[in-house]
Amino acid sequence: MAGTAGQKQSSGRQTHTRDITSAEWQNDVSDERIFNSISRGKGKMPAFKKLSDAQIDSLVSYVRQLRK
Repeated sequence: MAGTAGQKQSSGRQTHTRDITSAEWQNDVSDERIFNSISRGKGKMPAFKKLSDAQIDSLVSYVRQLRK
């Protein structure tokens, strides 16, 4: 099923995806945690080792802009 950025998609099975647009998630997660998840990977998400710290900082800012 098509979803929007950061939202769970449902195809009959449960996913462990976080809704990164959720105000609750945004309040609970630090910029450092988002940065580390991108740079080091987490769970099934691979690390993005080719990105510079500045590029990852830009992605953290982008994630913060997704807040509803």
